[in-house]
Amino acid sequence: MQGSLPITVIIWLLASSCSTYQYGTVSSAKMPMNEKQEFVYENDSLRLVYNFNGPNAPVNITVHNKLQVPLYIDWKKSAVVINDQAVSYVPSELRIEGGVQGSSYNTGTRTNGATFGSGIIDATVSLPPAIDFVPPRSFFTRSPIGLTDRLIENVPESDFHRLKYQAAEGYRLKVKAAVFTEENSPLRFKSYLTLMVGEVTGKPVSYEHSFFLSRLMSTDQPPGIIWLNVPNRGNQFYISRTPSSGAAVAVVFGTMTAGSMAVWADKKSNSSN
Repeated sequence: MQGSLPITVIIWLLASSCSTYQYGTVSSAKMPMNEKQEFVYENDSLRLVYNFNGPNAPVNITVHNKLQVPLYIDWKKSAVVINDQAVSYVPSELRIEGGVQGSSYNTGTRTNGATFGSGIIDATVSLPPAIDFVPPRSFFTRSPIGLTDRLIENVPESDFHRLKYQAAEGYRLKVKAAVFTEENSPLRFKSYLTLMVGEVTGKPVSYEHSFFLSRLMSTDQPPGIIWLNVPNRGNQFYISRTPSSGAAVAVVFGTMTAGSMAVWADKKSNSSN
């Protein structure tokens, strides 16, 4: 039975786009996953949940405090190690948000004179806290960092294999995919998380967990297409690169079946190869 695709999906499909998207799948040799494909570590004191879903592989960390006393997360003593390079969970740069309002006036003639200006800066400086407080029997979530905002290009072309990816029932499109083990993965990383129990001056306890990129898929289709049926899997992320020139978008009204879209997708893929 052929299904019908949402009109927004059809608009995306018919857009003339030169963007490149990479979709990564994260795995771990030791951490199990829950039904949301998130990575979970649990003991008598806490439960840690790692979720990497979204653009640029965000490291979403949730700490569930199972105790009757507070937990404190020391971000300054926590870090992610990406391919052997340590990156602190507390950025070293200040984030400034705001705007400038000003005026200028000219004295003299067009060819002889001076221009004076004045302005007011209205800005907010944000410095992420070095320590977060997790009350008893509660949880806290933070996304301190993204793993990368650039396409992963250190993968030989010979590692990719062409296949047909099923985005919806009756609709498949051609993509390139590569599969990796922990040993040959182009992206390996560890998370070091430091916490104190009961008091902020308590003895630090560190937790280390390892992850690696186990699958990389390359295509020109956006997340609205690729993640049509699975938009929130905790072990999947995407990276994109868009050319500076804009792409024309074709707006189509009506309904198109998934079967007819599959025929169109094959023709589009063949014309682009």
